[in-house]
Amino acid sequence: MATTFSVRILAVSAIVSIAGAVTAGPANAAVVAPTAPIGINVVVTVPSTTVSWLAPISNGGAPIVKYIIHERHLRPNAVWAARCIKTTATSCTFPTPIYPSQYRIRASNGSFQSPWSYPSPSAPTNATGVAGNGQVAVSWTAPTANGGAAIASYTATASPGGRNCTATAPTLTCTVTGLTNGTPYTFTVTATNASPSTSGPSTPSNPATPGGAVGFPVA
Repeated sequence: MATTFSVRILAVSAIVSIAGAVTAGPANAAVVAPTAPIGINVVVTVPSTTVSWLAPISNGGAPIVKYIIHERHLRPNAVWAARCIKTTATSCTFPTPIYPSQYRIRASNGSFQSPWSYPSPSAPTNATGVAGNGQVAVSWTAPTANGGAAIASYTATASPGGRNCTATAPTLTCTVTGLTNGTPYTFTVTATNASPSTSGPSTPSNPATPGGAVGFPVA
């Protein structure tokens, strides 16, 4: 008499390690688009400008292999154009453009590109210094472009020396203290938005000399 067997087969998806252990799970995790780079920072030191950024929070399941940096001049009818491409570096240095500019960045993991980052804000304008005793009150006008996120804060920096002060938006003034009476200083102002990305510096203010007539710009 023939014997009949009933056979049941169970399929198991597994990954086998080099050591021979078996771990249940998919052989390959799906790769998706990375998130956008964050924290754009623009530093202008004529004749060069450096744009830096932070890597995406998520690489989409594969290493980031390329960053694409675009620039847009702040003038009528300007469009975004490629400025530089980097592999693993998170900064790019290039000749300072003639016009004040904004920057945006996207990342690629080799399979997909991220969305564009929030652009950097444009720089504040009309920086003005008013001298006091060992200090200068700095004021400015808000940027014309916030980079797609509300301006959160401003930083005014003295030259020479690099002393600075900060103001929380919408305040448009702060006072740099600890300055040397009799020394003329100029001031630049940067804006940081909520993304957060930081603009390049404003055009330097008028010279202001602490210890001069309080309440007036002093040359």
